[in-house]
Amino acid sequence: MGNLRRKGNEATANDKNMQTHLELALEAMFRGIGFNKVDLYTSEAGEWKIMPNQRLLPPFSALQGVGINAAEAIVEARKAGPFTSIEDLSIRSRANKTVIEVLKKHGCLDQLTETDQLTLF
Repeated sequence: MGNLRRKGNEATANDKNMQTHLELALEAMFRGIGFNKVDLYTSEAGEWKIMPNQRLLPPFSALQGVGINAAEAIVEARKAGPFTSIEDLSIRSRANKTVIEVLKKHGCLDQLTETDQLTLF
């Protein structure tokens, strides 16, 4: 967070958004509140949610590399039904390679196969 503060007026909108998420996370940790991982089907685009287990669920935009537009596109695309593969997610949400890699890195896509193609051998 110190790096973001030092940028001052040179901070981008993404930098400022990330700083807000980091400050919220730090405050929650000080208060003993835990966190769930970002979830493909329950996380919102930009809003934190309190889950039934009294833990916070971060939004997609809390992940560095996932902007609010990409996050909103994922939330909109999932309204059409579950994703059948990473390829399906990418096509329906128009998520770029960077967003897909960030989601993979954070375990959001663990339940999805790469493509819908079946392997016969």
